[in-house]
Amino acid sequence: MRVLLVSYYFPPAGGGGVQRVLGWCRHLPSAGVEVTVVAPREPHWVDQDTTLVVPGDVQVLRTDDPSPAAVIPRAALADVSGARRIARRIALQPRRFAVPDIHRGWRRPAVRAVLEEARRRAAAGDPGWDVVVSSSPPETAHLVAHDVARALGIPWVADFRDSWLDLPHLRMGSPAVRLKHAANRRLATRVLARASAATTVSQPLADDLRRRHPALAVTVIENGVEVDAVGRAATRADGFRDVGRFVVTYTGNFFGLQSAASFLDAVERALTQEPSLEHDLLVRFVGGLKPAELARVTGPLAGRGVAEHVEFLRHDDVLAQQRASDLLLLYVAPGTGSAGVYTGKVFEYVAARRPVLALVPGDNVAGELLTRAGSVEAGGGTRVDPDDVDAISSALVAAWRAWRDADGPAGGRTPDIAVPDDVLRSIDRADGARRLADVLRDVAAGSTSI
Repeated sequence: MRVLLVSYYFPPAGGGGVQRVLGWCRHLPSAGVEVTVVAPREPHWVDQDTTLVVPGDVQVLRTDDPSPAAVIPRAALADVSGARRIARRIALQPRRFAVPDIHRGWRRPAVRAVLEEARRRAAAGDPGWDVVVSSSPPETAHLVAHDVARALGIPWVADFRDSWLDLPHLRMGSPAVRLKHAANRRLATRVLARASAATTVSQPLADDLRRRHPALAVTVIENGVEVDAVGRAATRADGFRDVGRFVVTYTGNFFGLQSAASFLDAVERALTQEPSLEHDLLVRFVGGLKPAELARVTGPLAGRGVAEHVEFLRHDDVLAQQRASDLLLLYVAPGTGSAGVYTGKVFEYVAARRPVLALVPGDNVAGELLTRAGSVEAGGGTRVDPDDVDAISSALVAAWRAWRDADGPAGGRTPDIAVPDDVLRSIDRADGARRLADVLRDVAAGSTSI
């Protein structure tokens, strides 16, 4: 079977959004699926990770991308004032109304590149694709797949790493956001009526898709983790340890309603209540922070030697940092849609076998996975409400004491989490790729044209 995979984020782009699709490219061929990817040459607003290797048996169609570079408005306005600030604010406004997203300019060149390749294959007598798969965000990928599927008469499967419409980080108090959300709702209803099936990362997101699109067959395929990559990272982890320090690590970006503020408040409270904690603690943020929170981390807390910020690390180094840490920090913003938010890092956290301080809503699927894995039941790991500063502070102190009891100041560390084998098997990305292959075969066998 031959599959066309539409993904805006693809190596050499780095970051969490790349890993799911790249994992499929690694594992689908062993399930008898030949993969072609269409992706921009230089996707905007992503970090580069040249260590991510695209399998040699995967064809990649690289396209131009005329869409604007993405920016965080708050960050873009932070360094200007007066008339320049007003002018920049005006210049940013059109982005707020781009539907489905600011990358919509990629739609035409992506479709054009695919159709040119389809014509080349036909002229050469080579077989075409049996099905097209698109993975979002951004949702422009679905528009590309929709157009290609209709033009070529093949079925289309839409994959959602996040919800198109119920993102917990959306600030729905803004009229511009509400208008854009309404337009996206209409677009999603119209476009997904032509999809043959959908996949998504969690049961709550699947339930939401079924509610909005009752005729759509939806399958849950979690993000998972590359078991071999975690194993390689474990052999390098000792080189990333800060021996004698109680290291708490967060890997990933904060944006929208996501905020490190409650955790930073809890750190300051814990330092006040337990002054000796200051000699041991090191909180490391790997990824993007909001300006105000970045100022706290790199200012007062860094000045006291208890916090540091790393803008970006290549993925194998992220895995090694996770494994080397004494406590891993997870945050999921409360709000609409939060129940179905896994985040890609939670699977890596489980595979790292280190305790996790999970700041997640009570009904969140990531918290449920960590509970099944035992990551929030031992070694100082705990699951608390993301806004409960007192509980976060107490949990941080308890984890520090567990580290000290394990002779952490002399180089010891709390024992690894004994993650059950069935949990580890369930998060193996190779298994997810096999399940996707089954979905694709079913769709290709049961469809004539959309």
